[in-house]
Amino acid sequence: MKPIERVETTLRGESVDRPPFCLYPHYDLELLGGEVLAQTVQAFVERVEPDVVAVPPCYGYTMPAKLSLDRPSDLAGLEAVHGRHGSWSQQQDAIRATCRAFFGKRPVVAVVPSAYRQLEKLAGMRLTQEARDEGTGFFMQGLEVLSKSLVSFVKQAVEAGVQGIIIEETAASHELFTPAVYKEKLLPLLLAQIEAVKPAWTVVQFLGRRIFWEDLRLECEGIGWPVAAGPNLARGAMRWPGFVWGGLDPAAWSDASTAWLRGSLRQQLSEITGRPLILTTPTGLTGLRLDQVDALALGLRRLPSAERLKETQADVEARRAAAPPRPRKHKEEYEPFVPPLREAPKPAMGARTRLHAKPSPEEPLSPPVPDL
Repeated sequence: MKPIERVETTLRGESVDRPPFCLYPHYDLELLGGEVLAQTVQAFVERVEPDVVAVPPCYGYTMPAKLSLDRPSDLAGLEAVHGRHGSWSQQQDAIRATCRAFFGKRPVVAVVPSAYRQLEKLAGMRLTQEARDEGTGFFMQGLEVLSKSLVSFVKQAVEAGVQGIIIEETAASHELFTPAVYKEKLLPLLLAQIEAVKPAWTVVQFLGRRIFWEDLRLECEGIGWPVAAGPNLARGAMRWPGFVWGGLDPAAWSDASTAWLRGSLRQQLSEITGRPLILTTPTGLTGLRLDQVDALALGLRRLPSAERLKETQADVEARRAAAPPRPRKHKEEYEPFVPPLREAPKPAMGARTRLHAKPSPEEPLSPPVPDL
């Protein structure tokens, strides 16, 4: 199957020849130009050959002059910007160029942070913790401004031609908020981003630990969470009606060899579910060498179907026993090889022939003439 056919079949919930996958480098690329970023993404896709092309996120945000975000009160100075303002315009150019390059070949998605994750990247964890603990109105005021800007960014990306949006969310965790506070204050901001993605499909990628995504009512088509944070893939996929985005745990991949990455994927996915699944890492590839990325992509391309992955050794033997044997002929039934005989060429009448090309002896020299 072709990559775009494999992904569309997976989204419909039908069986495919192997699970589709998406690999992309996770770097802060707001310093790169749009053309350079697009060429980087295209070169990575040509080498790895993923089924889904993902444009990495850009956490750059244009703030007013002389605004440093050193205090929680500085959040009131944030202003809503357009989806192509500042460094976002470079990422939008890269998204548009990537969509043109892979139109009809592979679906293109854009990775976008949520309002809280964008605030973490701008202000840092310490300031975010202080503003959250104080409970001031500056915290929610800054999040609402960032949410309006991200909604504009999502609309511009959808107009550029992306088939999906991956929203990274870190606030849905018991270590940050209670479920009641999150549902009241932060969930409406996430739902506004999901609404702006339509008619494209949306994936909410939860990050962090102690996630309570099972209690949320989300109107997105896909969901993802770190496998190490729980729940496991089989139990979490059964509790979600849409498709699953994830399933790969890169916790110890930086110290692994290329042979391990290429050959142990089948054991890592022993709990794979029959639900629609697109294999990927929670936050992209970080800390892997290029040869490790090549080995990981090769192992993903060689995976069998989800039904074959769930088979045990007894199931494999039973399937092979139930299948009719291949028709094989005995060696004696094959006709012996008879070399073709060709008639030797006949020389023409009167022609002198020689079997071996022997050099003719040189004629002796005439005796010297004596001097008179």
